[in-house]
Amino acid sequence: TGEEEPETIAYMEYLDLLGNSLTGSTTLHEGALVFILPYDGSPSKMIEPNPTPDHELFQYLAHAYVDVQPVLRDSTEFPEGIHQGSAWYPLYGGIQDYTYLKHSVYATTIEMNLQKWPPESQLQQLWLQHRPSMY
Repeated sequence: TGEEEPETIAYMEYLDLLGNSLTGSTTLHEGALVFILPYDGSPSKMIEPNPTPDHELFQYLAHAYVDVQPVLRDSTEFPEGIHQGSAWYPLYGGIQDYTYLKHSVYATTIEMNLQKWPPESQLQQLWLQHRPSMY
């Protein structure tokens, strides 16, 4: 978009260096409890589903992760702890769609904690909680 943060540009350049060697990527995030499937944006720029051609594969990957994460699976906001990004809130210029569209990498985002900025003392527990789900 031309308004990327320096860390986003660094990540994009890193992906370019990797070439075709990467097949999957997951971004860990905080602020909700949900496994987000691409696309993050829709052509109409409205809040509406806009699944990728690989939606069934993304569903499979999401269930593999969420099925061993009761805190996500039992989400009261997102049924089964899985949601398609553009149906939640449209986002344009994000890493998930960039990685999928430009590099054909199956990219997902996991919102792993309700607290947007958990204290450092909680990070180890979050890692231990989510580690068994990582594929």
